[in-house]
Amino acid sequence: MSSSQKSGTFNSPRHPSNYPSNTTCEFTFKPAHDEVVEIVFVTFKIRNDNPGTGVGVHRCQEDWMELFNIYRPRYSEKEREVLKGRYCGETAPGPTQSEREAVGLRVVLHTDHSGVYSGFDAIYIFKKKEETFGVCGGNITESESGELLSPNFPENYGAPDKTDSSYCDWYIQVRPGYKVLLWFQSFAVEGNPEERGCPAAAVRVWKHEDDIPVDMCGDALPSDQIQILSQGSVLRMTFLAAARAVGAKGFKAIWTEVLDSPQCNQFLCKSTNFCIPRSLHCDGVANCGLSDFSDEERCDKARGVSLVMLTSIVLGVSSSVTLVVCLWCQKRKLSKKKENSMAHVHAYEKGARFAAMDIRPATAIGGHASPRGSVGSALMGGVGQHSRSGHVTPTSGGRRVEYNDFGEVVNSRPHTPGLTQTTHTQTPMLNQIQEDHYMHHMQQQEDRLLHLLHHDMGHGLQDEDMIHHHHLQPRDIDADDADQMQQDDYNEEDIQEEPLGFTSSASKDPLMW
Repeated sequence: MSSSQKSGTFNSPRHPSNYPSNTTCEFTFKPAHDEVVEIVFVTFKIRNDNPGTGVGVHRCQEDWMELFNIYRPRYSEKEREVLKGRYCGETAPGPTQSEREAVGLRVVLHTDHSGVYSGFDAIYIFKKKEETFGVCGGNITESESGELLSPNFPENYGAPDKTDSSYCDWYIQVRPGYKVLLWFQSFAVEGNPEERGCPAAAVRVWKHEDDIPVDMCGDALPSDQIQILSQGSVLRMTFLAAARAVGAKGFKAIWTEVLDSPQCNQFLCKSTNFCIPRSLHCDGVANCGLSDFSDEERCDKARGVSLVMLTSIVLGVSSSVTLVVCLWCQKRKLSKKKENSMAHVHAYEKGARFAAMDIRPATAIGGHASPRGSVGSALMGGVGQHSRSGHVTPTSGGRRVEYNDFGEVVNSRPHTPGLTQTTHTQTPMLNQIQEDHYMHHMQQQEDRLLHLLHHDMGHGLQDEDMIHHHHLQPRDIDADDADQMQQDDYNEEDIQEEPLGFTSSASKDPLMW
C-alpha cells in the first residue's frame, strides 16, 4: 500500500472469521521519503500451542504474524528485510512504526496445515517524520549513568491527540568493553501481556543493535524484563503510545555504565557484583541495579568528611589570601617610609664648597623661620638658597653645584644672582633600626662633604680647626614645628648672617661649619 491514502484498515483473510490453513499473506506499506508508517492492532488472535505469552521466534512455531522493516542499500535495487518481532496467541503487538531509514514496513501472516483462528484487524497511518528521537528520547554518549522518563512523569503520559501518537527513542552508548545496565524503578503502561498484549502503548528494548526487541506493558514487569543488561556497549529503548491510548503513569528507568567482571578497581556492587564508576558512589541514585543499594550506603559519613574537607580548603585559601595581602601592604608601607626618609644634600661653591643636611624642622633665627640643623653661610660672600628639589643657589655670583647622595658632582652651571628663598624638607621619624642605618649613612655623607670642603677651600682656610664636626640627632616633630615649616619662603633679607660658631636660640646647640 502506498501513502496516497494516508490512513486505513487491513485484516487477516476472512476476518472476523477464521483464517485459512497453509496460508501466507503479505501487507507492504511504502511511505514517502519524509514519512513513516504506523500500525496499530485492534484485535489479535493467532494459534499458539505453547504456554505463556506468544512473543518471539522460539514461542511461535505453528502460526504466527511477523513485522519487518524494509531497507534498500544505497546504489542497490535489492531490498533487505529486518525482523522487528514475531507474535502469536492473543498477545497483540504494541503500536509500531517504520524506522526513519527504512523505505517501508511489511506484515506477514503464516499458517500451517491445522488449527485456525480469527486472525487480526489493524489500522495503518502515514505521517510525517518526527524529530530524530521523538518528543522525549535522545542520543546518549560520554555519560556514566542517567534516567529515562516517559512524557510528563511522574504524571500520566496522557492520551495523545486523536490523530497522532507519542513516540520516544533513546540510543545509549558507553565505552568499549562496558555494558549498559537498565532497570525500571517505576513502571505502569496500559496493557496486559498475558491476556491481550500491548495494543495501545508499548516499551521496547533492544539488547543489541541487531536484536529483536522485547515489547513491555502492564502494571508490573516480569523479573527478566525489570532489569536488562545489554549484550554490547549499545542499548536502545523506545516508547510508543498510539492515538487510541488512554494514558497511564508511565515509567522511570535508571541506566548505568557497568563492567560485568569480578575484577574491579572502581566500586563493586555487593549483590549484583557489577563494577560501576567510583564517581557514582553516593550520588543519590541506586546504580547497582535491582534490590542492590550498596552504592548509596554509608553516604552520610562520606558527605560529612567531604564537608569537613571543603571547609578546611576554604579556610586555608582565605588565610593564605589574607596573609599575602598583609605582607604586600607591609612591604608597600616600608617602601614608602624608605622613600620619604631620604635626606637632601646641598652644596655651595664660590671659591669654596659648603655642605648642609636638613634633617630637622625649622627654627626661628633672628625672628624668621630657618631650617633647624641647616647652616646659613656668609663665607666668601655667599648665602645659599635651600630648595625642596635639593639644589642650592648662591645669592651672589659663583656657580650652582648639585651633588648626589655619594658626594659626586652631578651638575654645575653658572649662577645668576637673584632672589633667595629658603625652604625645607621634612623627614619622618623612623623606627630604631631604620634610624641607626639612616644616621650611619648621613655620617658617611657628612665626612665625605667635609673632606671636599677642606680640599677646595685650599688657601682660603688653612686652619683645619675652623672645621668642626657636629652630629645632628633627629627628633619628633610637633604640631608647632609643622606649622612653622609651612610658612612663606624667605628672601635674602629675611636671613640673618651670624658669625662662625653661632648658637641657635631654639636648640642651644653650637652649629659649626
